[in-house]
Amino acid sequence: MARSLFLHLMTLCILLTGCGQIFVGFVSNPGNPATVSGTVITVQLESTNDLSGVSLTVTAVTLSNNTGITSTFSFCGDQRSRFPINQQVRVDFTSGISCSTLNGVLFL
Repeated sequence: MARSLFLHLMTLCILLTGCGQIFVGFVSNPGNPATVSGTVITVQLESTNDLSGVSLTVTAVTLSNNTGITSTFSFCGDQRSRFPINQQVRVDFTSGISCSTLNGVLFL
């Protein structure tokens, strides 16, 4: 099911890229560093399972660019204090399979 969701998201990203509406780089290989920017719209603490079925706490952060396109990212652990609502940020992270490791948040 996760694989199907991933394929649907990839297809959507490819379609939107043709319209010039994507503001986030997509990383397909876990472990690669990435940077995204946007305004924090929502921050939620969630629980998910890793590939072994072990429960993980993740922080789901939704960012919006200046044209209103939104993207949601899952960061490992409780990172809510690092993402104030309505704050414009640049986020540096290392992608992961179940969640991404947060390397830094810069307020813009």
